[in-house]
Amino acid sequence: MKTIEEMTNIEKAKLLADLFKPYLPELVQCLEDGCNAYLKNESETRPMWGHGIITPDFWFGQVRELQDHLMKYKSDMKKSVHVFAEHGFYGYRSIVSVQIFLNYAAANIATSKLAAAIQLLFG
Repeated sequence: MKTIEEMTNIEKAKLLADLFKPYLPELVQCLEDGCNAYLKNESETRPMWGHGIITPDFWFGQVRELQDHLMKYKSDMKKSVHVFAEHGFYGYRSIVSVQIFLNYAAANIATSKLAAAIQLLFG
């Protein structure tokens, strides 16, 4: 088995979903809610965005890409660990997914075990 440092975000998402399979619909909803929150506040966030590697255009582009995948594959993502991980954490959109999950865990919305697992895997 790989160490956490050797795992990709897809592998970490698969592990999380395997460990908390009953929470898979909740995790998919978390991603959807996170995308909606980011896009709802986009016009307020853009002017405050600092200079850095990630630009607001890139960030919100990844949010929209994740949202598109959620719209297309949401029902399958709620049932399949593989589909959840592949569509939610592939490529650069994993940056958005990881941030949404870290916010979810930090806000004490998740159960304590789920929040701890998110922090361990993605924090």
